[in-house]
Amino acid sequence: MSRELPPEDRPDEPDEEPVEPSILPTPPRALLVAVLLGGVIGWLLGPVVENLGRTPMHVPWTTAAMLAVAAVALAVLAWRMWRTVHVRRLPVNPERGLYSLVLGKSAALLGAALFGGYLVFGASFLPRLEIAAGLGRVVNSGLAALASAGLSAAGYALEMACRVPQDKDHLDGRGGERPGRRDDRKA
Repeated sequence: MSRELPPEDRPDEPDEEPVEPSILPTPPRALLVAVLLGGVIGWLLGPVVENLGRTPMHVPWTTAAMLAVAAVALAVLAWRMWRTVHVRRLPVNPERGLYSLVLGKSAALLGAALFGGYLVFGASFLPRLEIAAGLGRVVNSGLAALASAGLSAAGYALEMACRVPQDKDHLDGRGGERPGRRDDRKA
């Protein structure tokens, strides 16, 4: 009794051609759009809310602290992923790689949106530092904007760390032959 499947039931054999990646890096344009959308929301929460007779929100210092902690945690995760994938060239569990990639993309976009929001919100109070908590809003919003930029950068770094490096030998079509290796054998 043969254990081979009939030819029509055999799974497709892998193609010899390199597969194009289906998940592309976050384009800078998407980050810019996130910053602009966050800026619009930050502008709406500042003077527009005040013109409606409401008090604009206060930005506590803990917001900047929490964003900074998240940025540092993501930076550490990105560094560890970079060492695993690019330096040691060890395989990564696919689920871990996928979760890290999604986390990196999300943090990059969220950090960019928060950066725009906190930056515009704080800047809207610059001409009115004399109002109650005006200086506090500017300072805390500026710190939160800096921490948000760090979160976005760490997320983008994690996303880039998840990219599997292309095999240089495969790209130049030498099939494992490195330049100078043939000369080494002759010597």
